[in-house]
Amino acid sequence: RISFIVGFEGGEAIEQDLRLLRIFYRLVLTRLTLTLNNRNAIADGVSWQRSKGGLTEFGVSAVEECNKLGILVDISHITDAGFWDVMEVSKEPVIASHSNCRALCSHMRNLTDDMIKALAEKGGVQGVNYAPFFLTDMDFSKVRAGDQKEMEKAKSVTVETVVNHIDHIVEVTESTDNIGLGSDFDG
Repeated sequence: RISFIVGFEGGEAIEQDLRLLRIFYRLVLTRLTLTLNNRNAIADGVSWQRSKGGLTEFGVSAVEECNKLGILVDISHITDAGFWDVMEVSKEPVIASHSNCRALCSHMRNLTDDMIKALAEKGGVQGVNYAPFFLTDMDFSKVRAGDQKEMEKAKSVTVETVVNHIDHIVEVTESTDNIGLGSDFDG
C-alpha cells in the first residue's frame, strides 16, 4: 500500500485565518509544519531561537484546530520554546518530519534528547533527515562558498551517519516505534 501525506512547510499559507486551514484540509492538507525557519503568525522558527518565542495565541488555536481536523502537527523548524508549547497544547501525537539528534549534531533544527523522549511519549514520530548539515557539525555557509574543509565534512557523511542518528533515537526512546525517514531532499 502506498500513500502520500500532503503538507505545507510553514503555516504562512493559512495567514491568520483558521477558515483557510479548514479549506486546505478539505483540499487534502494532512500535515502542517508550523514554521519554516522564520517567524510567522503561528510561532517562531529556528532562525529566531534567541527570541525564546514559542507559539503565539493564534498558534495555539491553529494546533487545536489541526487536532480537531486530523491534520498532523509538524514541529520541524520550530524553536525549542515552540516545541514545548506544542507538546503542552496538542492533544494528539505530533511529528518532527525531518529533524535529527542534537546530541550528535548541534544544529538547532535537531531535537535534544529530552525532546526526543517527549515526542515519543506523546506517540509521535521523528523522521531522520539525510542532509549532511543536520547529520554532522559543519558551517553550511562555508560549504555554499566552496570552503574545501567544510565540503570534505559534507562528503564524509554516509549511510552509517544516518544510522547513528537512528540508533541514538532508539537508545533514547528504547523503541523503534517512533522513527521514520524524512529525507529533506526537496525533490
